[in-house]
Amino acid sequence: AYYCAYNLPAVAQAVTAKRWPELAEAFRTLAANIQWKVRRTLSFALHEIAAILGQELAESELVPTFEHFLKDLDEVKVGVIQSVCKFLAVLSPASRLKYLSSIVEIRAETDNWRFRHMLAMQLASIGAIFPVEAVSETLVPLALDLCTDAVAQVRIAAIGQVGRLLARLFEGEAEPMATGSSLHLFMESIKSMGSSQSCYRRINCVHICASLVDSLEAEVVESQLLPTLAPLANDSVPNVRLALARLVKDRLLASDAFASLALTATMANALRADCDRDVLITIHGPGFAPPPYRAKSPAGRRESASAEEEADGERSAEASADLILGVGVAPAAPSEASDALVAPLADLAAGAAADAAAADAAAVGT
Repeated sequence: AYYCAYNLPAVAQAVTAKRWPELAEAFRTLAANIQWKVRRTLSFALHEIAAILGQELAESELVPTFEHFLKDLDEVKVGVIQSVCKFLAVLSPASRLKYLSSIVEIRAETDNWRFRHMLAMQLASIGAIFPVEAVSETLVPLALDLCTDAVAQVRIAAIGQVGRLLARLFEGEAEPMATGSSLHLFMESIKSMGSSQSCYRRINCVHICASLVDSLEAEVVESQLLPTLAPLANDSVPNVRLALARLVKDRLLASDAFASLALTATMANALRADCDRDVLITIHGPGFAPPPYRAKSPAGRRESASAEEEADGERSAEASADLILGVGVAPAAPSEASDALVAPLADLAAGAAADAAAADAAAVGT
């Protein structure tokens, strides 16, 4: 059964969609096979079979199996999630719109970060096959969720896609930044990240803005993103300034549309006067030699420590020799504490001597 499932797409391609009725029964049997490895193999090939069969046969023959695999084991589900965009692209617009909510549910129903990573990798492609209204209402919140995911690989994948996803919204809507719209809320979320107390969220804000700078129009970048990025040039965390230095050097200063802007110049000047060597090297580019650190190098610190230890050793040896020979050693002056101890003892000794003398005198008289 495993080898049948593995070779089914090749057979379908060889006989074409005209002879699919001859393979349909075998396909349904394999899709319901008790062994998950057989179903997994078929799930990875489902989008290829859909492309071979075409829209009409895919909707009638493959959609039930697609829905079944979405609710199957994770080992089977991974196949359809990895190519969900390619499969839905074969369906008609009305049919594929039914599964937009299923895409969002994948993110909510599982803790498997690899599924979220697969969705993040397809964000821009998924947005391209759905209407602008559906993308604005459903995919933009999903994109923001994935851009702030707890797993770094998911965030990196989503950030790389979010620029192209939002660019389509700016092109397809008359007032994309209208108050209350999903795009407006997305931008407001980015601005709040830029002023967050968490340095990780501020770095994430810089990375998201870098993706948006590549995809959005210059007017939108100037009005929406640069005012958020400008304060980060003086951030207290070097890693935040380092991420911003990469953005300014590679995207803003390298673009004719942004290089002449006042905010770009302000950020660049602040970063060029930074105290961190990595930031200075990044903003100036290759060949720049940053000033040396003022602190001593580890080798210098070791030499200083060795010299001090040798000097201490010599002083200790001289003091020991003087103590042994009695050279230059002055008698210790009695302290107040020793006087306080000696005085009572002297009084006791004097009293004892007086008592002894009185006893001797009495003995003599007797």
